[in-house]
Amino acid sequence: MTDQVAAAIGTQYPLLFAYRDTLFGNGFLVEVQAINGRALCVREAEDEYWVYGINPGGMAAHGADPAAAHAAFRKTFSHILIDLAHSSNSFAEFQAAVQTFFDDTNEGYEADWRKALLGVQRGEVSLEGIPTVPANSPRSIAVTIKEVRQVTPQDNSANVQYLLAA
Repeated sequence: MTDQVAAAIGTQYPLLFAYRDTLFGNGFLVEVQAINGRALCVREAEDEYWVYGINPGGMAAHGADPAAAHAAFRKTFSHILIDLAHSSNSFAEFQAAVQTFFDDTNEGYEADWRKALLGVQRGEVSLEGIPTVPANSPRSIAVTIKEVRQVTPQDNSANVQYLLAA
């Protein structure tokens, strides 16, 4: 993901993301599917982009360009799920913790996300090679038990996707 023209410092990109993780908890194996999570990518300085979680809030990561910042954000998301699995004593406890995490809203950046959305809709902001999707696409998180007989090598793929909200 690269800017078509070098973006000005302060340029903001409203993102939607979809991630899938398969992980072990205390006595359970789960798959977590996050659909249309919201994040805001901001060019903070020369060669410094930050991605701030909107839903889920409370997480951020940075990189030298939007793609690197998104990759770091993706890793942070997975690490949080692993931490939640480690601290949960049961599947039900983990499922509730993941739902709470995903539903958390970063109200401080939510207004900026909405403002950035208008820039995309007016055609003032874009990311080369990143398709746009409706900003009001339904957001959800699903946490499901995976039985060992259901585990396949395809579960090793990250299934990472992020799109520019419009």
